Amino acid sequence: MNRLEKIRLAYGSTLMDGGYTLWNDGKTMEKGFVVGGVARSGREGICDRNDTIEFARLFDEYEDLMQEDSSMHLGLGTWRYQGQIHFDVVELFDTESGAEFQCKRRGELAYYDIAKDESIYINPKNQ
Repeated sequence: MNRLEKIRLAYGSTLMDGGYTLWNDGKTMEKGFVVGGVARSGREGICDRNDTIEFARLFDEYEDLMQEDSSMHLGLGTWRYQGQIHFDVVELFDTESGAEFQCKRRGELAYYDIAKDESIYINPKNQ
């Protein structure tokens, strides 16, 4: 898949499905737990949902960030929130306890259960 095809897939999936993850090994995950907050900048990238040029720029930036550390199972994650698209580098965990631990350690509000297709909030008041 070329760069433009990957960007189109990510953008369309984010708009239609609410989010998307491109894993550094290129595989599709059926199970596991996803935790954000890996990016060194410590911030999420954000663009307006209709800003395709900024989406492509952020896609390139976060794809580069996720490729920096091959020792971890990382991905470029996107999701919609209040008319915006958010980007982050995310990590895949095999166990829920590992994901919850890292989520708390990184100060994230939630982790994502791939098999159940749901976010698990550390503090349910943050939903």
